[in-house]
Amino acid sequence: MKGRSSSYGILFVSGSLVADAAGQAPIVLTSLKDDTAGGDTNGDGSASSASPGDWRYVYFASTSTGNRLVNVQIRYGGGGGTTASIYNYTSDLLVDGCTITNSGSSGLLISACSPRVTNSTVSDNNTYGIYATGTSAPTITGNAIRGNASYGLYNSSTTAVVVAEHNNWGALAARTTLWMIGATGGLYNPYGAGNRVTNKVDYDPWDVTNPNGIELCNGIGRRW
Repeated sequence: MKGRSSSYGILFVSGSLVADAAGQAPIVLTSLKDDTAGGDTNGDGSASSASPGDWRYVYFASTSTGNRLVNVQIRYGGGGGTTASIYNYTSDLLVDGCTITNSGSSGLLISACSPRVTNSTVSDNNTYGIYATGTSAPTITGNAIRGNASYGLYNSSTTAVVVAEHNNWGALAARTTLWMIGATGGLYNPYGAGNRVTNKVDYDPWDVTNPNGIELCNGIGRRW
């Protein structure tokens, strides 16, 4: 599926969306200008190419249930002044083995709900990889979250802790991200590397082997 423009290009889900390509070629949601998926759909040869923010987003309403994104690639969304390529307001969403990349804003917005995000790559988005708001309590594990412009995971809550253990943050060694609870301590790593996270994100322990099979460093990292 290709998004037409940053003024349109919205997939709104109020019922159920099951996009499950496990064991098959991936399902691709991308820009109309992305000739690498389905060829030259807009028929302009090489005159245009895809860029972040070419279309808007997939929106999972709070009423939606039974949603599954498995082996789905979501590219070049987050356009038109929007917050993310995926807006999610339901706990009944599984994102597994997916790639969320090149958003004009953030990759995935999670608002006051508890979806599962596993074994996926969230990378090279123009703001945050994952943006959690409200009292979100998602399952975020086994992912590669890296190369996002601002934060790999941004939690806007000052009270709720987002647990995001056993993810790879793009660092080549055990020192990975920076996280702090208040001014008096907690998990605090001021010499970290890789995609950083905000306060109120539990990233420890983290993986230093990319879930896509590219070994960055052996074993499991711990905070320093």
